[in-house]
Amino acid sequence: MAHEDPLWIARRDGQDWRDENVQSAIDWLRGLAPAAEMDGRIEAQRRGLDAALAIWRDGGQAPPTDGRDQAAWWLLQGAEFASGRRYTVPEEAARITPLLTRLGADLAMLRGIRGAEERAARLLTERRTSMDAGIYELLVALAWRRDGWTVEFVPEERGGPATPDFFASRPGRRWAVECKRLDRSTYAVNEAGHGARLANPVHAYLRNAGPPLVIEMAYAVELQDISDGYLVERVREALEARRGGWADATATGRIRPPDAGGLMRVMARDDVYYGSKRMTQLTAGALQPEWDYSFSGRWTPADGRPFYATDLHHASVVGWTCRAPRAIEMKAGHFRRTLFRAERQLPLDRPGVVHIGIEATGEARVDRQRFVANLVETWVYRPENRRFRWANINYFRSDVSLQRDTNWDFEETFDPRKIGRHRTPQPVPLQALVATDGPIEPGVFF
Repeated sequence: MAHEDPLWIARRDGQDWRDENVQSAIDWLRGLAPAAEMDGRIEAQRRGLDAALAIWRDGGQAPPTDGRDQAAWWLLQGAEFASGRRYTVPEEAARITPLLTRLGADLAMLRGIRGAEERAARLLTERRTSMDAGIYELLVALAWRRDGWTVEFVPEERGGPATPDFFASRPGRRWAVECKRLDRSTYAVNEAGHGARLANPVHAYLRNAGPPLVIEMAYAVELQDISDGYLVERVREALEARRGGWADATATGRIRPPDAGGLMRVMARDDVYYGSKRMTQLTAGALQPEWDYSFSGRWTPADGRPFYATDLHHASVVGWTCRAPRAIEMKAGHFRRTLFRAERQLPLDRPGVVHIGIEATGEARVDRQRFVANLVETWVYRPENRRFRWANINYFRSDVSLQRDTNWDFEETFDPRKIGRHRTPQPVPLQALVATDGPIEPGVFF
């Protein structure tokens, strides 16, 4: 898709739209938990976002949610996206709402799956930190149901025997299905935290004594091994020596001014969500699609839209990537362990398939290496369970759209892999879980 001029201005009309599919999914989910309790939990998420806003107004960094109640956070983001949008966080909405859209569109079918409502209700009460995994189970069940299978979730029993997520059957055929959602690895999460740790002193230094700047970093060593003051010291030295960057054994860094002209052109006529990918893009002028970014600024909130900036007085952007071989390897790992855990959930009385949902990292080298590693693992994997037949891998990629009148970009592919030696055909076609306009091509995107 051709990208338009990044200096587009948002429309001023048509802002009262309502997303009926997302709203239907939210109404259904909210109805599965005690109303008063859920209202209080969602309100706590609003208060947490307001507290983050207070930190953002001073140029600081704070996550929009602490992650301890993912269920309430999903319901808040879904409801706000569907109608109102005061508390919508663009990056979170881009990740959550495509999945809720599919649940809402197929809600009648979903409610007809035996055990689906009980499974969803546990997400909102007992498993409130497992929304990504739980929603993935519902989406996989829907894909089987759309293909004509009768689907029945297996009741979960705390401390009970290992069981699959659901059974699927049609005349003369029956399958056991286990679903696993691979979140970002612990290493990737920690690496992002280390990157922010290095960037935060730079923002503080520039906010108090320096000019607005864009700093772009290519780290050659693992971020966990870099001292807290490394980046701010290199930036300070470069500014004092009037250099545009540096290169050493730790990293190669580049310093440049922001794209003030483009930023001022847009903000003279538009409000922009503070710290969003859109604001970062306008400040930096261009973004590297595989990099992580940290943003800080002094700004004026818009009237009636407190999360949007009507004016930006000072801004700094730190973008980085890590090219250390071990970092790439660690972010690409932990597929085999997931496959082994999933196999143990499958019974011996029928053939079994494992669906594994993997979110792309956005780093092409990491995603390529992970795909090859997953391919090799499924080739050489020798299951202990003789009825384990297929591993169906769903790769997802979601991001905030930087196009006008578009909220999010979402892509997915389907990669079925035979496990062991057998002639059992693949039970479901190459079907998308979210964008169900028809069959999709196998493989991955990078």
